[in-house]
Amino acid sequence: MDELRKSLQEAMTVIQDAVNKSMSLLEEGEPQQAIGQVWSQFLGSFFQLIKEKSKQSQKNLLYFVKLPKL
Repeated sequence: MDELRKSLQEAMTVIQDAVNKSMSLLEEGEPQQAIGQVWSQFLGSFFQLIKEKSKQSQKNLLYFVKLPKL
């Protein structure tokens, strides 16, 4: 379990960096749609990976995840 926590903490550090870079790009005038497209591709790939692994293992990881309201 500690390895999972460590991996997710490392991933969060990378995500925070990506969010900060996204915000900087927006402030510099980069088109919102371009940044949104990059994020859409990333999130789509992320959820597709979870879906595929859940299907392979027959254990739905997202079933156990409680997301805050956005």
